[in-house]
Amino acid sequence: MSKPPTMLRTFPRGLVWGLGCVAVLLSAPSVAADEMQGMRSEALVEQDHFVSVTLDRGSAKLVVQRSVFNGGERHDQATFWIDVPHQSVATGLRTLGSLKGKPHWFDGELMEAEAAAAKYQELTGVGGYYPKDPALLSWRSQDLLALQVFPCPPGEVKQVEYTLQLPLEYADGRYRVELPSLGTKELPARIEIKPAHAGDELLLNGMHWQKGRRYQLPRSAVTTLELIPKKPPRISGEFGQHVFAKQRVLTHFEFRLAPKLSKAPKQANVVLLIDASKSMGPRAEGASDAAHAYLSYLDDAQVQIVYFNRQAEKRFKTWVSSERARADLSVYTPAPANGSELGSALEEADGLLADRKGPKRVVLFTDTLTRSNLTPGKLKGRLKRSRALLHVVDVAAGQSTLRRDDTHALTPVAAATGGVMWHGAFDDSAESKLNVEELVRPIRLHNPKLTAPGVPKDVLPTPEELWEGDAVRLTELVSIPSGFVRLEGKLWQKSLERTLSPDPAESKRWAALVFGQDIYTDLSEPEMMTLATFGGAVSPVTSYLAIEPGVRPSTEGIEWGLSGTGMGGGGSSHGISVRGGAVARSFDEAGWLTKALTPALSRCSVQRATLRLESTLDELVDVDSLSVIVSGKAKPSVARRCLENAAWALDLPGDFRSLRRTHRVTLTR
Repeated sequence: MSKPPTMLRTFPRGLVWGLGCVAVLLSAPSVAADEMQGMRSEALVEQDHFVSVTLDRGSAKLVVQRSVFNGGERHDQATFWIDVPHQSVATGLRTLGSLKGKPHWFDGELMEAEAAAAKYQELTGVGGYYPKDPALLSWRSQDLLALQVFPCPPGEVKQVEYTLQLPLEYADGRYRVELPSLGTKELPARIEIKPAHAGDELLLNGMHWQKGRRYQLPRSAVTTLELIPKKPPRISGEFGQHVFAKQRVLTHFEFRLAPKLSKAPKQANVVLLIDASKSMGPRAEGASDAAHAYLSYLDDAQVQIVYFNRQAEKRFKTWVSSERARADLSVYTPAPANGSELGSALEEADGLLADRKGPKRVVLFTDTLTRSNLTPGKLKGRLKRSRALLHVVDVAAGQSTLRRDDTHALTPVAAATGGVMWHGAFDDSAESKLNVEELVRPIRLHNPKLTAPGVPKDVLPTPEELWEGDAVRLTELVSIPSGFVRLEGKLWQKSLERTLSPDPAESKRWAALVFGQDIYTDLSEPEMMTLATFGGAVSPVTSYLAIEPGVRPSTEGIEWGLSGTGMGGGGSSHGISVRGGAVARSFDEAGWLTKALTPALSRCSVQRATLRLESTLDELVDVDSLSVIVSGKAKPSVARRCLENAAWALDLPGDFRSLRRTHRVTLTR
């Protein structure tokens, strides 16, 4: 069900409330392509690329197997530049070698990046031994990994496997991720999709997908994968945290509301009280439209309609079907009169429902303009005999809407029965019908409150409401660990809450996934090392090195000092340059861009800006200002153009080594 876009809301449908994580919906993955090359020969080519995708409730795991064939005459090194999916991190590496004469997968070890690069260079150098299989998976940027595999024997196939993990976006009651082609332009990947939980439903590009089938990812296009959970609880979620330094705690939690929070009552007994007083004026038609829409959700209901002004009058002599009542609402218009006796109307409804069996509902459509001495205290308890649930709807004119009011004088009258005081405007549109559904069953969590001891209040998300199928999340670095996190709120008047304790598996997972989030740049190198080691992730300071036992410098080893084509491993402070074989320290690209562009803020009259820049090696190829906040009386269009020109004028140093990289830079004066 689509949420009514005109309801009083704080965010558009489908957005995830939270800080730290940027919802996938807001930044879809770019269509990119990997590159693969041999060091000694162009006859080394990729032969197969297969990805096993497991979708879980909150994250996905991609196990990627790649095969290369060496048609050359010498052992060769395969070098992959891997454009990883948005927000993904590498958490494993294996290489297929031989053990006791049989094929065997050798697991990689997570190591400090410089040590891993040095070890790989040592083991792949020239020596007197038979060549065996080391592989190195290293960080190049948040969106780019490097994978080196040696040796690839002539005339043979060499296989290597790495694992990626990434968070899934939750919206509209389903988990969603968009994958790029996951391969080179010549050889896009094939994928297999499976759910982590039996019974969960899979969708590929919106179509139902059978577990076990394989799919060829298209070139230059994204593929949308979705998972619909089977019988989820009303509120589900995850909570992980890890204390990685003194007063430094990685905290991640997400609460998710089920696709459907409630069901419409079956075989309900419904009394619709419709104000027919003169003060209703044109709003009377809106009340009739709302009543008609309300009954459309209750096909099996038994109905009475009561029009009231000074007196209350039943429309039907006996109970009628929902269909009959809707037909009557479409043709009958009562003559308006003076008076608005809400008390008499409620008493009439109470009498009609007193002896009925099954669910009992009363909906009062009025302008609330009744006599002053008919106080809420006098109206409260008028449904005592029937114990029916009452909604009071203050009907207004204007664009279709429906909003709750917990401060109105009539709120206690409805709340005493489990119902709600509403303000609404209605017509006969589909949009208005969607609004009215909330009078039938609760579809959003009102007054949601998050409790997370240790998380500063100004950091916690503060949604005014959460719809079914929505989520609220936080990924942040805080100073105090939380023993629990809790979400609570109301479905109509019923309290609903969910409390989560730290989960070891989620804590480990998010220690890795933090390197796919922007906040990783707030970490020092020792902090990165602690988190990456705990989470088992490739990072700016860690790499995976997979070694077959007995690997030593071989007769077919690489002459690293002479080849000029070595690449090595490493990230933010370590690595071997792409150009030349010499060891060169890596470089903070985002930091350089921020420092280089900050002086332009003053001359461009900009207070704060966010830019998206794209580079290929040390060349800028695209500049786009996402947001600009100007100072004084400066014109935003002029300031934006000035800042973009300043970016285009940058001269990137040779330390920018990524084949292709998108940089998101936030500048503040």
